[in-house]
Amino acid sequence: MSTLEQLAAQAGLKDTTLLQCVRTDLPPVGQIADLKQRYPAAFPAPFDARTATKADYEARLKEMGYRRRSPM
Repeated sequence: MSTLEQLAAQAGLKDTTLLQCVRTDLPPVGQIADLKQRYPAAFPAPFDARTATKADYEARLKEMGYRRRSPM
């Protein structure tokens, strides 16, 4: 797996065929940023806590390792 493919997987690229149309004059990080700008629907939407359900919000907190302390 190439560096570009690894970065695309980390960024959550849904359709790997888009890797065929990357700009070759950019480094791999720039290529992924360019793809995100040109094809935003090909990547997962960023998490928005304001519009997420309570369950999604709690799951995201758990992913980040956040533990709520109960009041004394």
